[in-house]
Amino acid sequence: MSDFLQLLVPLIMIIVVLVLCYFFSRYISRKMSTVTNTSNIKVIERVLLGQDKYLAIALICNTYYLIGVTNQNIQILKELDEAEISKPPKPADYTFLNMLKAAMKGKKAGDGK
Repeated sequence: MSDFLQLLVPLIMIIVVLVLCYFFSRYISRKMSTVTNTSNIKVIERVLLGQDKYLAIALICNTYYLIGVTNQNIQILKELDEAEISKPPKPADYTFLNMLKAAMKGKKAGDGK
């Protein structure tokens, strides 16, 4: 019986640590999303072009912009029409179950199908 307890106690401790890590990561992600989300500026999408260089689509005061970003410069490349934008899936579609199903099917995560 004591051998069983010697195995059970560390297993329970590992499970507790994993659960605590899960809830802590959810807490941190909620805090970070409230810090980075503003009512007038939202980054819709980013594409990395190289080290410290990327393109971004930003929604600024209800107008979409294509923005080029480097270490030394941030430049608005083009104002985009709403018709030119394919909107990303809602954050609710990014559940673990949906992402797992998409990975199993080989689809892009967030499709929700």
